[in-house]
Amino acid sequence: MVIMVILVALASMLAGIPFGYSLLLGTVLATAVFEPSSLSNLPLLAMSDINDPLIIAIPMLIIAGEMLSAVGAIEPIVDAWQRLFGRVRGSAGLCCVGTSLFFAGSTGSSAAEAAAVASAFQEPMESRGYGRSYVASLVVASTAIGILLPPSIAMILYAQVINYSVTQLWIAALFPALLAAVLIALVSLVRARRQQDRAVAAPAAVPLSAPVVETAEPVKTVPPGQRVRKLIATVGGILIPGLVVGGIYSGILTLSEVAAALVIVVILYGLFITQVGGRRLFAAARVGAQRAGAVFLIVIAARLFSNVLVEQQTIISVLNTVNGLHLSKFLTLLLANIAMLAAGTLMDGLSLIIIGAPILYALLSPLGISPVHLAIIMAINLEIGVMHPPLGGNLFAVSSVSGIRVGKIAVDVLPYLGVLLFMLVLVTYVPVPGFAWN
Repeated sequence: MVIMVILVALASMLAGIPFGYSLLLGTVLATAVFEPSSLSNLPLLAMSDINDPLIIAIPMLIIAGEMLSAVGAIEPIVDAWQRLFGRVRGSAGLCCVGTSLFFAGSTGSSAAEAAAVASAFQEPMESRGYGRSYVASLVVASTAIGILLPPSIAMILYAQVINYSVTQLWIAALFPALLAAVLIALVSLVRARRQQDRAVAAPAAVPLSAPVVETAEPVKTVPPGQRVRKLIATVGGILIPGLVVGGIYSGILTLSEVAAALVIVVILYGLFITQVGGRRLFAAARVGAQRAGAVFLIVIAARLFSNVLVEQQTIISVLNTVNGLHLSKFLTLLLANIAMLAAGTLMDGLSLIIIGAPILYALLSPLGISPVHLAIIMAINLEIGVMHPPLGGNLFAVSSVSGIRVGKIAVDVLPYLGVLLFMLVLVTYVPVPGFAWN
């Protein structure tokens, strides 16, 4: 039965059917063939976890993320980072990484964040001499870090599946996320300066991180009222991610309360600060609702397939097979990472969490791997998965915005992929204080 689910799902994906539909189709067909009496139970199983408070927060986070892009809240954050790093050679890359970290705390979706950041940075960085593919690959890499930061949907689902505190997961993920951001920023600086050195002779190129060249045109003075509005927009744009991070890390608000508050704050920001209008907010909310529906479809399909694995005792068979090999902890972790990396090329990251987390936790917990440790390992595997084909969500999101072929971005993202592979080895095997393994 499990083999039939996998074969039907793979065939459907090769035919161009999205992963969620493919997995759902395979599960329903296999159930109809092998256990037709259980078909009536599938709707109940599919909806069994929808009322969980963690799951309820997901659509609100996705809708808030879509509206956040629509109201232009990212531009003030970009301005703040440019003021902070503007004099550093190659600073636009640092601004991109910093903005991605800030914006990650508000969208809940790595792909949505990638599209928004790409829209904000593509043209300004190109005007300063950065290659389009360089900008695209940097956005793909820097926004992948959002999977570790609140309100990451992957972490929410992991906490729900393992029955663990999502706040504790995010606290533990903070240091690895910041370290990965620093390493990606350093790589971006090296690459930016090499690009600058190659572009020095080009007369039309604007030097990287250079100030705008003054012309003979008179300097336009900014009215005081416009300055005040810009300052309010900047402060408000910075406080929106602060609401998410502060509300979650402080424990004052639950995740669903943070999600609801975020939706309200973004609406107020758009109506009264950036004044985008209710029609644009409604359109963004509609797109967010559609994306939330797609996420729920993936969650439902993964839940049903996970139930098949339990009923067919596939999980027990896998655990017995691995335990029978008497592998060391080092090799077991190595095989687990290889399996996750391989699955990431075929399976959506959220499905990997729902299906793989219970299996991996049952396999690794006897070796002393805590739920937190496993969460960080899986999150970095997901970060790697969104950065390379064939299912790299960030790749396709940035490609759609920038107009660059996915294959070209996939090649240019390789240095950043190396950084995350290094991080994967580090969090898997090195008990660094602050990673909160225990």
